[in-house]
Amino acid sequence: ILNQGPEGDGFTICQECGAAIPGDDVISLKKIKPPYRHPRVRLRCTHPTDRITNAFLGHEFLTDMVLVELTLDSNKISVNQDSMWIDEAAQTLTEAMVLAAGQLLDVEFNDLKGGYRIRYNGSKVNVDIFLFDSLSSGAGYSSMLAGRLSDLLEETKKVLNCKNHCGSACHNCLKHYWNQRVHNKLDRYLARELLDWSKNQKIAKPIKYERQKNLIMGIKETALIDADFDIKFEEGKIYGILGNRKREIYVYPAMWKEDNSNIPLESIAVSDKLIINSMPTAYTKIRKELTNV
Repeated sequence: ILNQGPEGDGFTICQECGAAIPGDDVISLKKIKPPYRHPRVRLRCTHPTDRITNAFLGHEFLTDMVLVELTLDSNKISVNQDSMWIDEAAQTLTEAMVLAAGQLLDVEFNDLKGGYRIRYNGSKVNVDIFLFDSLSSGAGYSSMLAGRLSDLLEETKKVLNCKNHCGSACHNCLKHYWNQRVHNKLDRYLARELLDWSKNQKIAKPIKYERQKNLIMGIKETALIDADFDIKFEEGKIYGILGNRKREIYVYPAMWKEDNSNIPLESIAVSDKLIINSMPTAYTKIRKELTNV
C-alpha cells in the first residue's frame, strides 16, 4: 500500500531536519520549518539541495485474497472512463460483493475489504475485483469464497435489488459508514449492468421514454431560461428546436458505445450519466449540435 502525494510523486523530504511535503515541489519545501527544535542549534534549516530526497511511504499487509476478473468487449461496450460508467459500476459492484460475501459466509462485512482495477489490453478490457481479509495474515474468509463464486454473484444480485427501490444507492442497500468516501460513486443500476454482462454477455436495455423525458426536463428548463433553444416532447420522442432547425434527442445508457445500432440516425445522442453527473456539459452538447446542423 503506497501513500503518495496529490500528483502521485510521493513525498519530498529533507534528510537534514525531517521536514516533508507531498509531491516534488522543492520550492514549497523551502518554506517549511524544521518539524522540531534542536536543543543546542537555533539556526533554521535551509534544506540543502544535496540533502533533499523523494520517497514513497509504504506498508506491507499480508492476507488472503480472491480475485474476480470480468472481461468487457470494447467493440460492444463503452470502456472509455470519460463515459462516466465504468468506474462507478466497478466501485459499486465491489461494495455489493463485500456485503454479499459477509451475508454468504455469515460474518461481519468489516472482516472483508474490497477493491478494483481496470486493465486495458487492446479490444479487451478487464475489470478486476478483489476481496481480501481485513485481518493480517488472513482469516480464511476470502479463500472460502473462491469455490463459491456462483453463490457470491447470486447474493450480490440480491444486494443490488434495493427493497426501497432507491434511485442509485441508499443506506438500506449499499451505503454505510465505512464506504462513505465513495457514496457519490455508488449506482446499483450500473453495477447490475456490469454483473449482467459478466454473467450473460448482455448490455443495458434502452432507456424507456418516460425516463428519458425525466432526465431531459432539467435541460429543458435551462433552455427556457436561456431562451436560446427549446425542447419538445412529441409522440414518444424528444426533439431539440433552434429556430427552424429540429433534431431528435436520444438518451442512451452510458454503457453503450455512441455507434450503438439502437441510437436513431442523425439524432443528438446523450448518455444518461452525462446528464446526471454533468448537466451543463449535456446542455452545451445539445446546443452545439443544434447550431451545427
